[in-house]
Amino acid sequence: MHIKRPLLLVCALSLLAPADGFGGEDRLGRGASQSRQMVARQGLHWGGRAFADVAPFQGWLSHRGASWRHFQAEHGPAAAGLTDRENNRLGPGASQSREMVARQGLHWGAEVFTSVGPFQLWLSDHRHTWRTFQAAHGPAAAGLEAHAAS
Repeated sequence: MHIKRPLLLVCALSLLAPADGFGGEDRLGRGASQSRQMVARQGLHWGGRAFADVAPFQGWLSHRGASWRHFQAEHGPAAAGLTDRENNRLGPGASQSREMVARQGLHWGAEVFTSVGPFQLWLSDHRHTWRTFQAAHGPAAAGLEAHAAS
């Protein structure tokens, strides 16, 4: 009789553990997301991994049949925090210089852009516009235009 109780407890605890091992939504539950500030400071902890940038997390999601847009809809604050983290890495006043971008291309979001068009697509995928980028990162935007013209 004493053996059944610990075994029952182990069985009950195993029912509470995430079945897929991804953590994330299974661990936090629907609507229980990490805060925007927490993710902006520490990165997104999801599926037993820590993500510092949007692009690797998007790849992780797509590999599992999910999408960034769905994640944004379900976990808006966490998605915004991850986007903030990426944007704040090169925020206003800490942007790449015009000269550096004109020589090497724009290093942004774990990619290197050498012309405006592909970067505009990247921005739209991340719900930003070229105009807002120009306003926040004027020298880098001018450098990308110069690099593309060369």
